[in-house]
Amino acid sequence: MFDVSQATLDVIESVKNKQTIKFDYQYKQGTNDKPKTYTVTPSGFFGDFIGFEGLDEGTEDRQFKRFRFDNVTEWLGVTKPVKVLVELEFNDYPTDKEVELELHKLVNNLEPVMWRVEDDWVCRHGRKTKATTGSREVV
Repeated sequence: MFDVSQATLDVIESVKNKQTIKFDYQYKQGTNDKPKTYTVTPSGFFGDFIGFEGLDEGTEDRQFKRFRFDNVTEWLGVTKPVKVLVELEFNDYPTDKEVELELHKLVNNLEPVMWRVEDDWVCRHGRKTKATTGSREVV
């Protein structure tokens, strides 16, 4: 079970800062057999804080939906932007066109890709720090 108090605070923060939240949700009426992960831009609460409402970012037209807290199976919280950096190797300084061609080749041929995740996070002392997970080869 997830912490409804933290989820409520996350929804308030997301509304205030126009951020998205992420969570797993399973309808009780059998609409989906397994929990589905949703990314939602919340606009507020409904009922007596029974749940929250907002735009489902996973739908093409960003449908307005309501989500009850008692149907949430896992709370992932407020999302934050993350940069994924793809590494390419060249023998010499490349032109824009050479970079573009190399990227297309990687995507089309499903070759192994060197990448890393870079994001900003706040350490326990409240200072913003640059964090990098390092390079990984994906096959």
